[in-house]
Amino acid sequence: MKRCVVVGLDISITGTGLACSAHPRTHLIGAKGITKLPIDQRAKVLSGLCADIVLWTELQEPVLVAIEAPAYAQSGGGAVERHYLYMAVITQLVGRRIPVAEVNVSKRIKYALGKGVGPKTAIADAVARRFPDYDTAGNDNRCDAVILAAMGADHLGQPITTMPQIHRDALDGVHWPINIGDPT
Repeated sequence: MKRCVVVGLDISITGTGLACSAHPRTHLIGAKGITKLPIDQRAKVLSGLCADIVLWTELQEPVLVAIEAPAYAQSGGGAVERHYLYMAVITQLVGRRIPVAEVNVSKRIKYALGKGVGPKTAIADAVARRFPDYDTAGNDNRCDAVILAAMGADHLGQPITTMPQIHRDALDGVHWPINIGDPT
């Protein structure tokens, strides 16, 4: 059976984490100081980030992208920009007929830790232990992207590693797209 490729995306304006189920590499795409830029420059930088994220994703030739749902309650600097980038990336992927699954934060944490809450350090430790080939450099966005890619691959029946059932229970309740290509 041909290996399905799943990309995990943890969207952030300062450092979007990207990971691929097919190889143990992670990537980070972002820019600092966006919210302090004049609106025209801000729009240009955000468009560039979107293009870079979509290009990296497309180059992996994924059958599925698992993306972390935004924290809508989170406010403060960059909230509008984060939400724009999130929707711009999804719009581009869907326009390219790449299926996208939105994973809420508690499901991602449960897959990593076996429970729906936990500190970022515990998730980084879990990724280092369960996915040792992935170089995340301890970056929480990269760690989250690895978990998202692993969730998608597990959903498709091609887990990156064996996960306990309590962790796998997080796959339930995710709205997985039904139009995923046949991996055979």
